[in-house]
Amino acid sequence: MIEDAFTAFQSVYLCKLLHHYGRLDELDTGWNIGEDLYWHLQYEALGCVSDAVWLETFDAECKYYFSSRAMMEYYRLCRVYCRRLGMKLEQNPFMRDAERYIDYLLGELPSYGYGWTLLTKINHDWASGIVLGIDEQFGDHHRLIEALLRIFEFYEAGVGSLKSAIAKLDENKTKKEAA
Repeated sequence: MIEDAFTAFQSVYLCKLLHHYGRLDELDTGWNIGEDLYWHLQYEALGCVSDAVWLETFDAECKYYFSSRAMMEYYRLCRVYCRRLGMKLEQNPFMRDAERYIDYLLGELPSYGYGWTLLTKINHDWASGIVLGIDEQFGDHHRLIEALLRIFEFYEAGVGSLKSAIAKLDENKTKKEAA
């Protein structure tokens, strides 16, 4: 009985979390509270955190790939910003901010049963993304889902910041050329 209540609470929490980040409509499952359906909900929720999600499974390990349109645009704009300033990509403060934010959010999770890699390429559709490996030891899916939702929200906001920074650079350049 208590386990059913806990599972129901966790399911409602997941739905609330997905609703907050505008992803609830993508969830393809019901409100049942059985343990099998609870785990189904967990994996369905992982599939809703970004625009593009791929999953590969190997025995007791899952490998996810998460990407979004905003993430792709963010890294494209990072390159534009670097060209405008004549700086290397590694020196770009927007690149460093994204890496730090992801390290911070995913670093707060338990240190066993998972690992991740951030990809920042833009050479094809969905080239920028997060590769996430999870094995059977990992058990904190709720915090992982929340961290991923926050990461993709960061990219949404970051696109606007980058566009503003580039516009300001262009404006300053125009002023200098006019003077």
